Amino acid sequence: HHKECIKGVHSGDDICAKAEALLTRMDHLNESNQISEAKPDYQTLFWCLRICADAPNIDHRGPRTWKIFDRMQKSEPTILGLSKSFVKVHSVLFKALSQANDSESAERADNLLFDMEKDIKWNKEVHLIFCIAVASAWANVGTIDAAERAEAVLHHNKAIANIGMYNSVVAAYVNC
Repeated sequence: HHKECIKGVHSGDDICAKAEALLTRMDHLNESNQISEAKPDYQTLFWCLRICADAPNIDHRGPRTWKIFDRMQKSEPTILGLSKSFVKVHSVLFKALSQANDSESAERADNLLFDMEKDIKWNKEVHLIFCIAVASAWANVGTIDAAERAEAVLHHNKAIANIGMYNSVVAAYVNC
C-alpha cells in the first residue's frame, strides 16, 4: 500500500473525495456540538475549492467546484465581498469551469458572469479573463447551441474582447 502512495497511484479525484469527506465530518462535528466552532473557515473552503478545481476527472471539475463555491457564498459572503478575495475565489472557479465539459457548468458560469458584471466593471482585466473562461466553458460542451452561446458572450462583451476570446469562440465551432 505504501508503495502505491509513493508511485502516486492516488488520483486527484481521491483527494477531492477526501477533502469533501473532511468537510462533511466538520459539519457533523459542528451540528452535534462535539467540537465547538468546527465550521470550516474561509481558508479551509478555499483550499477545498482549489483541490476540486484541479480534479483530474474533467466531469467532476465543474460540479465539485460549484458545490464548494456555493458553500463559500453561504458561509463567507462578507469575505467574498472583499475585492481581493472576490478575485481570488472567482479566478479559481472560472478556471475550473473553463476546463469543464458539461453544459450545466457552462450555464451556471454564464449566469454568474452576468450577475456579477456590475461588480467587476472596475477591473477590465479580470472581467476579460472571466469572459474568456465562460466562452471556453461553452466551447468544451461541443454542440452548435453551445458554440452560439460562446459567441453571445463575445458579442455581449465585444468592447473588451481580445484575441483570446475570439480564439475561444472559434474553438467552440471547431468542437461541434
